[in-house]
Amino acid sequence: MTSKDVAEYYKTQDYHLHDTTTVEQIVEAAVKMRAEEQSCPLNYCKGSFWRYDPDLGYYKRTCHSIIQLEISEILPRIYTESGAREPRRIRQKATSQKIKATISWLETRLGLQEMDANTAIAFKNGTLYFRNICWELGEHSPSNNLTYGIEADWVEDADCPPMFNEFVRTSYGLAWLNMLRGVFAYHADPRYGCSVITMIIGNSGTGKGVTERLLEKMYSKESIGVITSGFRDLNSPEKVSQLVVGKRLIALPDLQGHQDGLGAILSLTDGGILTARALYSNITRQFVFDGRVVACSTQAPAMDNAGVGMTRRLLTLKTLDRRLESGLLPSDGVALEMMLHNEIGALLSWSLQMPEQEVKDILKLKDPAGLLQEVSLGYESQMDSVRIFIDCSLVPSESTCVPDTDYLYKAYKLLCMHLGDKACHRDNFVKRMR
Repeated sequence: MTSKDVAEYYKTQDYHLHDTTTVEQIVEAAVKMRAEEQSCPLNYCKGSFWRYDPDLGYYKRTCHSIIQLEISEILPRIYTESGAREPRRIRQKATSQKIKATISWLETRLGLQEMDANTAIAFKNGTLYFRNICWELGEHSPSNNLTYGIEADWVEDADCPPMFNEFVRTSYGLAWLNMLRGVFAYHADPRYGCSVITMIIGNSGTGKGVTERLLEKMYSKESIGVITSGFRDLNSPEKVSQLVVGKRLIALPDLQGHQDGLGAILSLTDGGILTARALYSNITRQFVFDGRVVACSTQAPAMDNAGVGMTRRLLTLKTLDRRLESGLLPSDGVALEMMLHNEIGALLSWSLQMPEQEVKDILKLKDPAGLLQEVSLGYESQMDSVRIFIDCSLVPSESTCVPDTDYLYKAYKLLCMHLGDKACHRDNFVKRMR
């Protein structure tokens, strides 16, 4: 419903302010009445208002400015009566102070601690419910409190879409088809917590960006947070508030260079607590991120202590060195994305029917061919400069003489200069060498 429709709706309404009610209570009742009549309930959660869309089956984020506009339409329709013999109506004025007070009231009265609590996924033709160890299509319902959905139809007993199958063959090789199916199941299925970062590595033009944008097509634009620099961007409560709060997907489409400040990104993938604070506010709040993270790069990003905890959090997909020729797929990237987007409903329907244990195995980097572990181990050494130094510059010796630490660190820094990487701090280097 547009702002013009909202204004037309409230023009036909009048609200009498009695001694036993307040302006804020009347506005709340008016908002709830419209929501009931038009099947569009309003909630407040995680610092945002959410309006239910009955056609899509989920709540869409609603800007505060939209709610303020609605309140400004309601306030002039509120009146008090003055005079006993000939009562006349005195209308309320839509002042900024009254609007601000009413917003605070609605935040309190409509507030929910959590949303997306149900095991359900909204598709265009209905909501998918996990019942009796399988997915079943049912009616949309605002009681599900979903804040995202798939804007495509669910397809019962779907097979792998032909264009997607061809895309995997030409960009990854068909040996990767089952892993990609598991990745899409993980991104679509709310039963899996955020346990890994989907890391797509490959040369330019091999399909990694197409895969990343296809994952983005699963979500509405307002539910995606895009980071253009690196993991360090999340190392402040203000950035977390801007890029993570209320988001279903955190995307890093071009991750390059040395990555440090990994604290927040590690918390994203292990159920850790994140702290968020709005700009120019002193109010902080803690929450656990339950969305997904995807990143793209032309090479394994260098980072400290990659072998300790980071690589087990990366589900790494590797494209072919060069994309294969195809008589079915267009060479133009935009046309290819559109073709694959048209299959998104069938693709997710096929992916969600993948056995749960197979998806869990993929999230643990287990696959029958061992491709995930092979790729992960190969990139692990590239991400960790200290490990590269140990593997490439040191040889076993029978001597009990321990090399001088300063000498080792200088040799390590020379290697980093040669690789174009940033050397870690001397204390960290000594700790890792021990």
